Amino acid sequence: MKKHLNENKRRVLVIGPYPPPIGGVATHIQHLMAQQLLQDRFSLALYRTGKTDENTSDFVQVFLEIVTIFKYLATCRFRKADIFHVHTASRMSFFRNSPYIVFSSVFSKGKVLVHIHGAEFEDFYAQSHPWTQKFIAFVLGKSDGIVVTSERWIDVIRHICASCSRIYPIPNGFIESKFYAVDPAVARKNLNIPEDTTMLLTIGCLEEYKGHKYLVESMKKIIETRNDVAAYIVGQGSLEPSLKRLIAQNNLEHYVSLAGGNKPVDELNLWINACDFFVLPSVNEGNPTVMFEAMACGKPFIGTNVGGIPDIITSDAYGLLCNPRDADALQEIIMDGLVKDWNSEAILAYANEFSWERIARKLEQVYRDIADAS
Repeated sequence: MKKHLNENKRRVLVIGPYPPPIGGVATHIQHLMAQQLLQDRFSLALYRTGKTDENTSDFVQVFLEIVTIFKYLATCRFRKADIFHVHTASRMSFFRNSPYIVFSSVFSKGKVLVHIHGAEFEDFYAQSHPWTQKFIAFVLGKSDGIVVTSERWIDVIRHICASCSRIYPIPNGFIESKFYAVDPAVARKNLNIPEDTTMLLTIGCLEEYKGHKYLVESMKKIIETRNDVAAYIVGQGSLEPSLKRLIAQNNLEHYVSLAGGNKPVDELNLWINACDFFVLPSVNEGNPTVMFEAMACGKPFIGTNVGGIPDIITSDAYGLLCNPRDADALQEIIMDGLVKDWNSEAILAYANEFSWERIARKLEQVYRDIADAS
């Protein structure tokens, strides 16, 4: 995807991955580039990094990333941008994107805005060698501003980089045309889910930090008193075999289902609308997009008080939270959720605060603030 820089508008070069393949950061950038407000006010262009084929081996991908960095340096196009909006996460993502931050700062007159995604940046820094920590601070210090996903991350970034003064909390959000409320009975009919089932749903990659095993363990206790409850896990990842074993070991085959991953958006909307409430038992999180998508369908959110989640679930009218890595605590709030009288209209009204239309307006202000900064 390429968009030409318009000389009559402030020029923003967005740097990061873009679908396919699908990923959290890539999807965020896809939504950003599609915002009419930003297209009208700025000249947006994309410099695509990351994988373009999910089947590319890690070895080949490293080579391709090096080539992409050299191509970036070789072109004069990047020097014409007024703002470089570099998207990154932690670990290899950060090291892969660091050259774009540093080179854009050193070799151009434009302003550099670093956008930190993901749940593990704090752990990434804390677990790094002191020299690596210095490098992280150096790279962040080359930016003119940093976007984080919640208020909580402001102090984290300031601890890492004392010179980073412009830090903007902008949450993730949802696309109103893709996630919206539909009749649960219609959704269940399309997915062949029994109407008399009390349905819990979680959506996310099957990796350790998503905490799926705690949901499975909590279900063993839940069905002792509520055998009408079933949990559906939508996603794919490296932990699928171990989750299957855990489900079998606890004789939960009739109560916990691995529903597969890589679902189209319209089907994901059906899954969310089919459930009674959404569960996200994560060990780490940033500001999970799926939380906003669930609320956009009027569904209460059951989760853990990690990352930016407590900044969003500020009332038990929207959801219930517990500590991470605690199946007993998760079971308790799920049981509380099963008997709670939820107001879906209140949840829908609150979710509207996190539409991408509103996020675009916040980004517009950040772009102007960065561009005007001396």
